[in-house]
Amino acid sequence: MLRIRTLGVVCLLVSAPLFAAAERGKQRQPQQFLLAGAFGFAGNSSASGGGNKSEADLASGLGFYLGNLGRVNRNLALGGTVGMTSWRADSLPVDRSYMIDFDFLMRVRFPILPLNDKHDALVAYVGMRTGFTLSILAVKDAAPLEANIGFGFNLSPVGGLNYNFVDTMGIFLEMGYGLHMAWHQLRSAGSEYTGRIANGEFALNFGLNFLY
Repeated sequence: MLRIRTLGVVCLLVSAPLFAAAERGKQRQPQQFLLAGAFGFAGNSSASGGGNKSEADLASGLGFYLGNLGRVNRNLALGGTVGMTSWRADSLPVDRSYMIDFDFLMRVRFPILPLNDKHDALVAYVGMRTGFTLSILAVKDAAPLEANIGFGFNLSPVGGLNYNFVDTMGIFLEMGYGLHMAWHQLRSAGSEYTGRIANGEFALNFGLNFLY
């Protein structure tokens, strides 16, 4: 009799986590696939290296990002994005160049209107994208300068609104400030040195989100 009771307790201890995992699977939080375009404006760029330093206004920039975002609870969502931003500063010896970002994404959500028992129709949020950046400089043909691919980081706080008009699709609009910083190995006039590019600009992002 004691053996049967012991076996029953063991089975209960083993099966309890399995039942709990199955229940969590039924209650899986909603996910979103994100596709966004970005417009950068009112920016500034600074470049330094080899004992020189210069600053310039940034021309308007364009970019995009793709991402996935999963809700942890009603007020917090976490995910990741991959994106690219183009930039140009007329007084620097580069043509339109590119920053490729691999980011962690966080949103603090403030639901306003419900859509159904799983999704919200209208959500205000503040968020942050931050991560690793690859920088590609397009050096002007007339410039006596060569540049390798650079490495750095990015940081982009934003605030926005997300409107889901059906339970599979919605739109979002957000505004924030993007900071990119990257270091390059540069060669000029027979010397080699490390150069740094730092770009900061306001950004307006508009996108689609697909819920699943």
